[in-house]
Amino acid sequence: MSDDLNPDLVVLDARVYTADSTNLWAEAFAVTAGKIVAVGTSDEISAMAGPVTTVERLDGRFALNMLAARNAVTPSQVLNL
Repeated sequence: MSDDLNPDLVVLDARVYTADSTNLWAEAFAVTAGKIVAVGTSDEISAMAGPVTTVERLDGRFALNMLAARNAVTPSQVLNL
């Protein structure tokens, strides 16, 4: 792959909540120009990385797509219920 086809960022070894009802959880995702362009296993996504791609390993930590989170209940909202 040429550099212009590689994502800017890949996030690996995570617990990624996708909000996709057919596949709620993933291990990794890739970002290009500020947009998530791929979601999958760490092996699949790491294969997309190029020489200038930033690679972040979350070591099992949780990641949430903020588009999915915008309708989530915040802790302060729970306290006010």
